[in-house]
Amino acid sequence: MNLFIENPQPREHVAVARQREADESQHQPKTSQAGGMPAWHEEAVRVACAGNAQASASGIARDAYRAEEAYAQKRAHRRRRGHVVRMIATAILFPVLLVAVFFAAYALTCIANGASPQQLVYLMGQLVEHIAAFAAQAAELVGGVM
Repeated sequence: MNLFIENPQPREHVAVARQREADESQHQPKTSQAGGMPAWHEEAVRVACAGNAQASASGIARDAYRAEEAYAQKRAHRRRRGHVVRMIATAILFPVLLVAVFFAAYALTCIANGASPQQLVYLMGQLVEHIAAFAAQAAELVGGVM
């Protein structure tokens, strides 16, 4: 049912267009339902690609994302390198920080007890001498064990 009011001329144009479409579809080769390509062409493509379908699929995907993979690998290497540097810095700086905090606490304790600047320098020198003597004793003990 056509709800539009038409005059005879557009009806003739529509009829001629439909006839032309029908004639063209009769002269075209059969096409498969899914691809819209002729059936013989789809079969030729299927036969040509059957042997290396898996290799070509992964190769195409790998070629398409080669730049992204390279960037991801570089980023992963940078992240690993950053983690290693952080671990080494932590292993070195943590003991140094503990020693610095110890010296600062000792100096502040001496200042709180009323030491003058000259006395503070003398006490810090004695502390360094005591630490050096302790390190020498520890090295001697370790050397004697081995």
